[in-house]
Amino acid sequence: MTLVSGRPARSGEAIVGRLAAARLGVPASALAAGAILDVEGMPFRVVGEFAAGGSALEGEIWLPLHELRTALRRDDVSAVFVRMRSDADFAALELFARRRLDLESEAMRSSEFFERLARTYAPIGWMARVLASLVALAALVCGINVLSAAIAQRSGEIAVLRAIGYGPIAIAGGLALEAALVAGAGAALGLLLADVALAGQSIRVAMTAIELESSARSSAIALCATFALALGALIPAAYGSLTVPLATRLRGDG
Repeated sequence: MTLVSGRPARSGEAIVGRLAAARLGVPASALAAGAILDVEGMPFRVVGEFAAGGSALEGEIWLPLHELRTALRRDDVSAVFVRMRSDADFAALELFARRRLDLESEAMRSSEFFERLARTYAPIGWMARVLASLVALAALVCGINVLSAAIAQRSGEIAVLRAIGYGPIAIAGGLALEAALVAGAGAALGLLLADVALAGQSIRVAMTAIELESSARSSAIALCATFALALGALIPAAYGSLTVPLATRLRGDG
């Protein structure tokens, strides 16, 4: 399929998903209403845009089946979606597909169809989880190093607090509060930059496209993960400073 300019005398009509331009890697104006798509030499004029609740359908271009089959010189179809009025109608369709072996067709519910599709792309999801875990581990190790250095520089201050009566729990609580404030400020800044950078952005994935957006749920998960990483890095960093004997710390040997 190619994009052409001008208006041919006769053309079919097409509607495009709102992420179809991102899927094709072309500007949104190239698929605006009135644009002409050339499919195997047959022109189709874009007459509208549709949304499908963020599903994979938004990366598709829909054309009239008869005209598309003529352009592609094909008599068969890959899939047919049918809206059934009741479960009994689906049972009849399933029975028909099983009896007509010559059609080599299979009837399934749309939920089962997308479930099979999800299983196909499951390895990509696991790969994303592994990469996210590695990034979190790297952030944890980096946080431990940074906090260890910061606490080591304040070892004298911590020793004085212990000497005047502050217990390890109180000191650890103060350090945890500081770490949470710094981590929260960094997370808020990162979420703000991400929201600005991702506004209206979409990426190509397999045979479709997805839109990147920052939701309240994802922001809450990011904040919780940031606090967890900060506190997780603080525990080993503060443990050594708070378990060294006070006399050793005051002499500057620990």
